Amino acid sequence: MINIEDISKSSNESEEKQLKSTSTSSKPKYPFAAKSLFKGSNNIIPYYLSTSNTFQCVASESIQTWLLSDDGHIFTSSGNFVLDVSSGGYFVELVQLNSNSKTQIWTIDTTNNKIQNQGNGKYLDIDNLNICVAPLNGNATQKWTTFRRAPIPTGNWGYFQSKKLDSNNNYWGLSVLNNSTSYNTSVVMNKVQAKSIGQIWQMTNDGHILSRLDGNLVLDIGPSINGSKTNYYLNTNVYKANDLMQQWGINENNQIFNQYYPNLCIGFVGELGVDSTVNCVLAQPTSASDINFQWIANPTYSLNQIVSEVPEPFPAYTSGDLLASYQYLSNDATNGYTDDIRSLYTSINVSLEHFYVNVSNATCPSSIHSTEDFSNVQNQIKNELTYAINVRLVFDNYSDFYSKLFSQGSTNLTNLANLINVI
Repeated sequence: MINIEDISKSSNESEEKQLKSTSTSSKPKYPFAAKSLFKGSNNIIPYYLSTSNTFQCVASESIQTWLLSDDGHIFTSSGNFVLDVSSGGYFVELVQLNSNSKTQIWTIDTTNNKIQNQGNGKYLDIDNLNICVAPLNGNATQKWTTFRRAPIPTGNWGYFQSKKLDSNNNYWGLSVLNNSTSYNTSVVMNKVQAKSIGQIWQMTNDGHILSRLDGNLVLDIGPSINGSKTNYYLNTNVYKANDLMQQWGINENNQIFNQYYPNLCIGFVGELGVDSTVNCVLAQPTSASDINFQWIANPTYSLNQIVSEVPEPFPAYTSGDLLASYQYLSNDATNGYTDDIRSLYTSINVSLEHFYVNVSNATCPSSIHSTEDFSNVQNQIKNELTYAINVRLVFDNYSDFYSKLFSQGSTNLTNLANLINVI
């Protein structure tokens, strides 16, 4: 039997990032925490799902952190045990994984804030601060907010190289000392080496700089240098979603600044290629052009800035003539296949060009009273289809180039490889 726990001193109380479980693997995926919407007798202190049997202790994050697998298993942070329903069918307990047991599989419904057991269909609940399962009852004790305990990688890994070269024109970059996966490890400057995993990073969408060494290891501010309030060493630490000291940005001067100390940037102290250890620091650059504080992201990705922008949603058509116009145009364009044409934009098996012609030729039916609403929706769908057609064309052209390159044998491939100096 496990309990919920007061972790009112946690730094992650306000996190609202949601989780979903899908696919088919029992391998742990994303660290997450679950906060109950039940307030308790004091109506203030939040409670979190915890492996601890001690109520209202000051807890470490590890006992509040769970690992959600793709197929719905909820592991402890160590990965050794999973949530299960006891043999009595009421209380929840920690046991070893049994892939054939449906009572170890859970569905997290982030829309309705429910966590449902797939073995008996009951919902995660609280009984005198003990965790149990019960039929749906509408009480706050069955409502949970889930959020990530780890960053979401964007998929673009690379080096942060200093613009300053050593005397032999070698590049140097941010490196985790000795490729250690331990927290509070120093971050130093090392000569850039291919496939050196301790030098490979990525900036996540929430501004963390994630190390390739571990999915929960990020760049953080280390100890002060000689007690200074404007000079700090850098080290690695466990990811904390709302900790501004772990969040970074890149300005127009190619400086990496800290969100908590926006006037301080990442640089280094020492002579590259000469000193045995060159420490990375967070400090004030002497000027906008101080080369010790300027960085190159390598490789760079031309789409990074685009895909990292906050998505602009389609106009929502939820009622009245706007909704009626959207559904009519969808049905007309797809010959009755769907009343939601947007659901087909990513399909490669439909002709978006054909849809565009049909939408363009459509006229407002008598059942829709506002011709203005109809016209607005019609123009919006035409614009969306134009965007979708052009994006698809980019990838079609790339695929065509790639196929033709290999269909002509190895000669062109070898020439291109020589041209870009990879052989």
